Amino acid sequence: NTAYARVSHEIGAGATVETAKAMGITSPLQQVESVSLGVFGTSPLELASSFATLASGGIHRDPVAITEVVDRKGQVIFSQEDTSKRVIDEDVAAATNDVLKGVVTNGTAKYANPNDNHIYAGKTGTSQNVRDLWMIGYTTSYSTAVWVGYRQEAEIRFNGALGTTGKLPSPIFKAYMTKAMKGLPRQDFPTAPEPEYKNSSEWDLGAQAQESTQTSSSAQESSIAIGELSQKYP
Repeated sequence: NTAYARVSHEIGAGATVETAKAMGITSPLQQVESVSLGVFGTSPLELASSFATLASGGIHRDPVAITEVVDRKGQVIFSQEDTSKRVIDEDVAAATNDVLKGVVTNGTAKYANPNDNHIYAGKTGTSQNVRDLWMIGYTTSYSTAVWVGYRQEAEIRFNGALGTTGKLPSPIFKAYMTKAMKGLPRQDFPTAPEPEYKNSSEWDLGAQAQESTQTSSSAQESSIAIGELSQKYP
């Protein structure tokens, strides 16, 4: 989590919120650096919508329930307008998809992988004190968000122990997507050249960290700050 906090610090909380909004998050988000750690509530629909933006290679489309209405004669009386808009560069979306594919194959979302020859990408999430458990995953056809929690926030327990993403939302995602993807062709996500990465040594935060090591007191304060961040956002 400290890595995400460093990135948010470098690019600015405003840019983080702006990107989240462009991808499909509609809930109120404050421009604080911890926004990158998921400290504000969002809905499953918002998260499915935002991850679908990655699935399409960086193009966002507003989620809709009805795309077309026809009368009894078969004539179209309503057709949903196309809301396609590029909000993320192709190379950034492709690189993100590659990382999130690894989360499903070998990472925390491996228990959500249907292993049905389709290509999945996704991310699990656990809020502080295990009050929310998430699994959000997607293919080129579907983006699905699974949330497990209580309407009134409380610690999630399962079979006498703390709940985990591997035991609760992941199996739900797996069961649903196995049926949803059945019979569909295997497709990979849009590809693009690798984006240009900024070396962490060029970050302002990196320079601040180097300055903090010049004195033992500054180094100690830096360690305490990182420790508090890790404890607050495990």
